[in-house]
Amino acid sequence: MGTDSSMAKTGAATAIACALAAIGCSSVVDSDADTAVVREEAQVTGQNWTTSPHEQAEAVVAVSTVSGQRTVITAFNDDTECWGRGCPDYIQYTQSTRRVYPGASLMGWATSTNDGASWTYRGKVSPPTGWAVVWGDPSIAVAPTYQSYVFMTNLAVPTSKVPPSGYMDNSMIPYLGGACIARSWNSGQTFAMAQCVSDNNHFYDGSSMAVTNNGSVFAAYNDVTAGEIDVWMAPGVWSSFSQLPNPFPGIAIISHPRIESVNDDVFVLAQANWGGLVMARYSNGSWSAPFAASQAPRNPVPQMESVMLSDRYIRLGPQFAFDVAHLTTPLGNDHIVVAFTTKDPVTHKLSIDANICNRETLTCFETPNGWNTKNVPGDQFHPALGEVTYFGGGELQSWKGAWWSRESAPNSNTVRLVGARFDTYTGARTLYTWPVTSSQTPCPSAGGYWGDYHDTELLYPSVWGHVFITPYSDSSMGCVTSPPSNQWQYFANHLHVSSVAF
Repeated sequence: MGTDSSMAKTGAATAIACALAAIGCSSVVDSDADTAVVREEAQVTGQNWTTSPHEQAEAVVAVSTVSGQRTVITAFNDDTECWGRGCPDYIQYTQSTRRVYPGASLMGWATSTNDGASWTYRGKVSPPTGWAVVWGDPSIAVAPTYQSYVFMTNLAVPTSKVPPSGYMDNSMIPYLGGACIARSWNSGQTFAMAQCVSDNNHFYDGSSMAVTNNGSVFAAYNDVTAGEIDVWMAPGVWSSFSQLPNPFPGIAIISHPRIESVNDDVFVLAQANWGGLVMARYSNGSWSAPFAASQAPRNPVPQMESVMLSDRYIRLGPQFAFDVAHLTTPLGNDHIVVAFTTKDPVTHKLSIDANICNRETLTCFETPNGWNTKNVPGDQFHPALGEVTYFGGGELQSWKGAWWSRESAPNSNTVRLVGARFDTYTGARTLYTWPVTSSQTPCPSAGGYWGDYHDTELLYPSVWGHVFITPYSDSSMGCVTSPPSNQWQYFANHLHVSSVAF
């Protein structure tokens, strides 16, 4: 059962249908303007013996539509291994250690052909010759003109950085030295490794991908060694990747990148060491000069966030706390929109701002006021913003996004994902929020890992209010290796991926 804007169902009817379909989903019906949309929770991983003993997290999502068939593809850090089933376990754990052998891969993915109501686990892509390990921090993108082509990327370890012992212990930071890019030509049903890239074995952290209308493929990474964003480009869906010049020369970068295609141009967005967002446009074979996309005092907070629950903490990365989108209004105005969140360190309330940037003059201005969660119960963290939408009138009207909320803060371990819509009206702004998942208790590793980010993307447009999908970290199967006892340093169980459309 998928989410269909033409079906105005009650939450009770949908819950019964979910039970009959045996897909383990629950439903929430919004009370505001897009009430016709029924949202469903569904397990992506963890629902069978293949993935349930292992952990999967840090999910990203893309949508491919070919001949009227919509396929949702989610990629994630995938620790699925054999564990006694007659094939090698490339990643071995004790309660205090992790050992990684050449051949390991975290490049896993799943697909859905019913708008996220149920999922098929597709497996993992193995490292190619010359590369020992395909690690984490996935990104994914669909070619807008050739939507059967899907690209995903993960960080990677070159064989040359494997120590003489033949394995890597504990932290992988000393060994990571580039990234690998996989290609699908059948809407994510299968992937094959296309190419691995490296800038002198620099440590890459975080990634983002985009494909232009003419089929040029872009992959961007945070080059931590150099303090810059490395962007690789293939001029066609079957072409090789080559590194482009630094889009932000002379600017030290401290964040993961975000990248967005606009027709045949690409905009890359990142956070500079002075706190503001900077952006550059790649057009006709060269970068524009970098330009400011946000201004103090409203700049996003870049550091890794640690949220202390009553007896455990979870760390959360900033990768999706800001986003860049293309806005073409019904009146023909053509702009780039940058949305970002800031957080009050005392109240844990979020503020959301949106800046409009002219894609030709490359100048940005802050829209007045903004949105905040000061009247929303509990504390909020780990936002993932979706694409911009509009509801007519030639005016920027709406964003959607999702974040975690602990409504009984600060004395609870229970969190749930909250959907939000940020509406712009003349002279006023309105924030709508509603729960989109059931409550759960996170099961992090001792280092706080619970999947450092999740993603939110447009699933399909609707006159009732566009429908988005978010894959997210899910510990609802219960905590085995978590506080108050038995917490493991590098492994979190149960930790899987689920999704919700809203």
